[in-house]
Amino acid sequence: MGNSNNKYKQSIKSNIKSNKLTTNIKGTISEYQEIVNLTRQGFWVAKSCDPQCPFDLVAVSPDGDIQLLDIKTNTFRKHIKPYRRK
Repeated sequence: MGNSNNKYKQSIKSNIKSNKLTTNIKGTISEYQEIVNLTRQGFWVAKSCDPQCPFDLVAVSPDGDIQLLDIKTNTFRKHIKPYRRK
């Protein structure tokens, strides 16, 4: 009879997910941060449902001015190989 503990340990390791945030999740976090900021400033905010929409948020001021906002998030590569000319 073999040791079944090794199979159990392997299945646990394969189910562990990375703690890194994807660029999609970072973008969603930025959108919700901007919703919070605009709401605190007194704007009414609506979020777009369509992923292909040219804007992410609609912000309406108390005066009735409408702004269509496209939220952008900077992402950087951690390991960049330096460019060298030959």
